[in-house]
Amino acid sequence: MLNRAIQRRAKRCPTAVCVLLAALIVARSAAAAAPVWGARPAPAPGLGPVVVLAMNEAPAPVSAPAPGKALAVENPHGNIKAACEECHTAESWTKMRRPTRFQHASTGFPLDGRHASAECRACHGSLGFSRVATSCVDCHRDVHEGRKGLRCQECHTASRWVDRSDAVRRHASTGFPLRGAHALVECARCHGGSDEGHLTRASTACASCHASDYAAARNPDHKALGYSTQCQDCHDAARTTWTGSGFNHAATGFALTGAHGLVGCASCHPNNRFAGTPTDCYACHRTNFEATTNPNHVAGGFATACVTCHSTNAWRPAAFNHAATGFALTGGHASVACASCHPNGRFTGTPTDCYACHRTNYEAALNPPHAASGFGTTCTTCHTTTAWQPSTWDHDAQFFRIYSGTHRGRWTSCATCHTSPSNFAVFTCLQCHSQSATDPHHSNVSGYRYDSNACYSCHRRS
Repeated sequence: MLNRAIQRRAKRCPTAVCVLLAALIVARSAAAAAPVWGARPAPAPGLGPVVVLAMNEAPAPVSAPAPGKALAVENPHGNIKAACEECHTAESWTKMRRPTRFQHASTGFPLDGRHASAECRACHGSLGFSRVATSCVDCHRDVHEGRKGLRCQECHTASRWVDRSDAVRRHASTGFPLRGAHALVECARCHGGSDEGHLTRASTACASCHASDYAAARNPDHKALGYSTQCQDCHDAARTTWTGSGFNHAATGFALTGAHGLVGCASCHPNNRFAGTPTDCYACHRTNFEATTNPNHVAGGFATACVTCHSTNAWRPAAFNHAATGFALTGGHASVACASCHPNGRFTGTPTDCYACHRTNYEAALNPPHAASGFGTTCTTCHTTTAWQPSTWDHDAQFFRIYSGTHRGRWTSCATCHTSPSNFAVFTCLQCHSQSATDPHHSNVSGYRYDSNACYSCHRRS
């Protein structure tokens, strides 16, 4: 094709000069039309390929590539092992494939975060992609001017320069974890400096940042009361506001439990008086104590230590431990009202013997008749606090063995021995043991007499 173009121009001007110029013009045109890959730099102005043709000499034919062999083209990206179609499309060299098929991670530098959306030329200044530096500062200006080292990834991510959640996590390694409101403020608020690229070392003492907050506090007045400047003594850094103090009141020796944890500070600390606040119940609850009438605490001589009967959850129900008085409330005693044993609000000096409260019960008992029979007034001898009946009186242990020994099964009812129904102190042995049968057995017994009380005195355990 090149020879025919020269021949056409030579026919118009058969001189050697014309032939030479024609060859030069065609050669430059061919060079300009060459593809990008395999192209050679254009010759300097005024210079071009020199073609020497003899007058009337036919030009030498230009050989074509051997069949099946592609024309050798140099890769403008250097020694990179990737097919063109991984990045380019068939429409144009400059129209890139999105997303590219090229596996950038194979180069040892995966494209993460914002790197994945950047144009190739943003990092590769020329078409030669080999031996591109991978250090952060090779592409990004170091606003810290080398003061923080060269490992940008210690504080930054590929997604964005300032990743607050990640910065908060990394800040814990400094010994000062960012919690609550601390995690929401800008770095320069605590570290100072002209911008975040020039931060200064910050003190971890609360007062270094919060001196103005301390001085402005009025409820209570921190400065006037001599409060510590260690904010964490009363406030929780995990909160986002100053209110809702996290003060550990238990550290004062008086833990705020139950209802105490719900009242305002001024209820116990009037006029912002905190030091020297009494911890005894009566100091705060005197009016409650004196106003109580059921029972009347003042008249009853109750102790002013409320915790004796009450908890910090509520005044009622009272949790008085009656056993602490030496008289535990068991059985039926636990279900009766206080006034049943403590009339007129009288609590001190209340007798604990059974007869004091149960005299009417004792005197009204007829089966058997307790008073007439001379029964003891200690009810617990026969009864329990659960109920009057059934009685648990032990005749064998206290008086005479009728359920064991020789008399077991020898009687049918109480009347067998107790002949006076109104007086069980009266008994007889003679109704079963005749004198004629008894005397022969006692002929050698000194002081023997045929009498029931005499029998009882000797044979109580028979």
